[in-house]
Amino acid sequence: MSLDSTSRPSFSALRAMRSPNESERTRAFELIIATHWRSIYKYIRRRWNKSSDDVKGLTLGFLSRMMQKGFFDRYDPARKRFRAFLREQVDSFVSIEHQPPSESELLPLDFSAAEEELTHDLSDPNKSHAELFDSEWVRSLFTLAIEQLHNSLESQGKLLHFKLFQRFDLQERSSGETLTLEQLAQEFSLSTTEAARCLSDTHQSLNTIVLDLLRSLTSSNNEFRQEARTLFGL
Repeated sequence: MSLDSTSRPSFSALRAMRSPNESERTRAFELIIATHWRSIYKYIRRRWNKSSDDVKGLTLGFLSRMMQKGFFDRYDPARKRFRAFLREQVDSFVSIEHQPPSESELLPLDFSAAEEELTHDLSDPNKSHAELFDSEWVRSLFTLAIEQLHNSLESQGKLLHFKLFQRFDLQERSSGETLTLEQLAQEFSLSTTEAARCLSDTHQSLNTIVLDLLRSLTSSNNEFRQEARTLFGL
């Protein structure tokens, strides 16, 4: 996997949040919410030991504050990663008095699913709250990337590619099942070579989507490379 294309112009949600263009700010905010709200919810739940109802209100309230003018002006990418900045801001927000979110601040977030995930969470109990926050962010990033992968392959008429990937990579990992490439090919009436090519193309597409998302969530090439190194060892 190459990072040679990192110098190309790309959308940055962190820069767009300061844009005077409302549509750019909306696009940026939606991306930041999609990749961070679960981390925020679970972090508050664990770190501050509050009830699920309280944490729901706190999460919505914090996301509302993120939308306010000047919030992202405090972020200095030269000093820390955005996730560290965001976690500090969450702690500051939770530690002070606040008002419950108004109806206009409510967002269609699946808090019940996040709470269910916490119930069955098998994370290392020795991990710090910061490490758990980062782990959840990675999980959210790949979840969003896989959704985009599915939509992209569907629009190209390549749903078979996604089904192979889902069966070989996602279902096998979640169930602990060991599936060989030969078994996968036989299951989908393909040759081993065809199955391998489909998986290779799909993995490449997924990696491209993940890297594009990383570019969108970082404010400099240096920060992007640090995040890519964390995820892929690049």
